[in-house]
Amino acid sequence: MKKSELIQYFTQNNKSGYKTREIHVKKNFPELLDDIEKYNETFFSKEKLVFSQKLYHFLYDVKEIPLCEHCGGKMKWRGVFTEGYLKYCSRVCNDKSKHRIMRMKKTNMKRYGVDSVLQNSDIMNKKWETINGKITKKFEELGYIILNSNKIELLIKHPDGHTFTINRKIAINRLNAGCEISTKLLPISSQISTYEIELRNFIDSLGVSYYINDRKIIKPKEIDIYIPSKKIGIEFNGLYWHSEYFVENDYHKNKHKLAKKNNIELIQIFEDEWILKKNVVKSIIKNRLGFVNKKHFARKCKIKEVNSSIVNEFLNKNHIQGYVASKINIALYHNDEIVSVMTFGPQRKSLGARKKKNSYEMLRFCNKTNLLVVGGASKLFKYFLKKYDVNEVVTYADIRYFNGGSYEKMGFTYHSITKPNYWYVFKDTITKKHRFNFRKDVLVKQGFDKTKTAHQIMLERKIPRIYDCGNHKYIYKTNPQQK
Repeated sequence: MKKSELIQYFTQNNKSGYKTREIHVKKNFPELLDDIEKYNETFFSKEKLVFSQKLYHFLYDVKEIPLCEHCGGKMKWRGVFTEGYLKYCSRVCNDKSKHRIMRMKKTNMKRYGVDSVLQNSDIMNKKWETINGKITKKFEELGYIILNSNKIELLIKHPDGHTFTINRKIAINRLNAGCEISTKLLPISSQISTYEIELRNFIDSLGVSYYINDRKIIKPKEIDIYIPSKKIGIEFNGLYWHSEYFVENDYHKNKHKLAKKNNIELIQIFEDEWILKKNVVKSIIKNRLGFVNKKHFARKCKIKEVNSSIVNEFLNKNHIQGYVASKINIALYHNDEIVSVMTFGPQRKSLGARKKKNSYEMLRFCNKTNLLVVGGASKLFKYFLKKYDVNEVVTYADIRYFNGGSYEKMGFTYHSITKPNYWYVFKDTITKKHRFNFRKDVLVKQGFDKTKTAHQIMLERKIPRIYDCGNHKYIYKTNPQQK
């Protein structure tokens, strides 16, 4: 049969997808199997493909994984032969695509007479009135009176009677942080940020004594918050001011080493983590300080293997780095509630790993925030070792938050410290984005100069890097004698 005839066969009356399963092809078209495998081995030897994907490549003469029309990243296989690959790799890229934007403009023009709702004065005025009303109410609840306001500044009467003018965004940030709003009592020129004040307020709520901006403990460096009773320091690192524009690439690493030399464990928080993962950061701090009172015992919990969607939701709520794709997802349940999760997958090439038989990476482990699961990590890991054929497991502990002690309790051996990781800092949105999204090949496809490095291109765009401290690397071997 010709390829055109085969395509017609596999696409018609195949709603359930049974025709494109390997067992069906093997039974009805055995002569095709070798051709399909040879074709995919020629063009996709380094890719992990499912059979329907291989069949699609062979019949449609696909010689490389299609790239997203927006970001240039590799497309994911949808799993449905008749649909093939989409134009965009994610919903985010689809929403940013020219096609999507044009469709939105067309809809807005039809409904509102403008191509963007931001251009409709009635809608924007209504939005402004709603927002302004909510803000005014919040200030009044604390005893502040807004005497005059516009979109840039507020004239406010303080509960003690004095008046002051303040930038609207700064006022709202201070309000949400629960700190002093008046620019007379806390001047704008003060070096401490609103988020740092919020962090201090949280430490105050724990009832521990601490020093602020101490320069004696790890001379000549300064520690933002130092808790002598626990010998723990906490640093709050603004993304922009701690980027390569202002500090050296090994600044955070060296500060950690200096603190460790003085027997101090240093927690280093990046600004966006406090903004986006505040509850997780607070939970980590409470755990390190010994203030997590709620606990469950692993012996009273049940183990279940769960699907990616369940793990995705749990990790995004409870892990500082959020979800990462994994092959094996193991959870601890207490009274039908997930309290702990551990995930595994192949060792990642992006971290320098070579393919080894029965070698895994422990990708994520965490408990539910503000909860201690006694023996949870050991129980999950023992289950993994018992059920799966394992020679070696590697895992990493973020030096900015953890010392890796829990891994040693599970039987891991300390291996090394990795080089500091880096992200690109977007000052306007107070976010950092992973370097993988800004590889040179991606940037060149977006029209940037191919004779320059990715770093040079990003610096010209005024997007600097920020570096962390690296990771502690641990290795577990079922046979310690193996190399």
